[in-house]
Amino acid sequence: MQNTWTIVVTAAVSVVATLGTTWFGHWLGLLKDRTLRVEELERNARYIAIRVVCILDPFVSGCVEVAHDEGVPSPPEGEFVSNTSLPKLIPPDDVDWRAVDTELMYRILTMPNEIVVANQTISFVASEISNPPDHSEYFWERSIQYARLGLVALQLANDLRTRYSIQGQDIGNRKPREILEQRLSHIEKVKAEYEAREAEWTAKMFEGCKVHQMAASVARVSEAIPGT
Repeated sequence: MQNTWTIVVTAAVSVVATLGTTWFGHWLGLLKDRTLRVEELERNARYIAIRVVCILDPFVSGCVEVAHDEGVPSPPEGEFVSNTSLPKLIPPDDVDWRAVDTELMYRILTMPNEIVVANQTISFVASEISNPPDHSEYFWERSIQYARLGLVALQLANDLRTRYSIQGQDIGNRKPREILEQRLSHIEKVKAEYEAREAEWTAKMFEGCKVHQMAASVARVSEAIPGT
């Protein structure tokens, strides 16, 4: 009887050990597969990030140029025209964006729409507000919109570099952020001062018109009353 129990216990231990070894081996396999998938996603995400950064860097440089474009006179009337082209930003369409951090992915994919909105604002100012020959309002709006876009793109590029350990760009002594922020501040100040002068002039003209209308009304009344 004792030998029978010994055999049973030994067999049970053997089965448990075999099952445990099998389960542990299966678990290790799953862990290895998951680790490989995570590493593959990270490699893909870094590859995508590098491609996007290489698109953002020249876009930022283009924004700096546009932000400083005050126009040049064009013959024969001397009407001012831009001397810089608007930079383009087209994210790659042959990648799996699911590999990228979702918050960064959203910011990348919404950049083109932000550019569209900025260009629509510039076009409105050009057609409805800007005055020849210098078209100051147009160039101010153009500078403001692209200085802001440049700062957004620059921050996105920096965040991608930080998240995916991408080497920074050699930008020399002056940093694009400093250049864009200074330009944006300057143009916004110039625009605000101009609008304040315009508002003051309009108020004076309106007041002058009111005085003129009152004088004309008094004159008409005086003419209507005999003996005045």
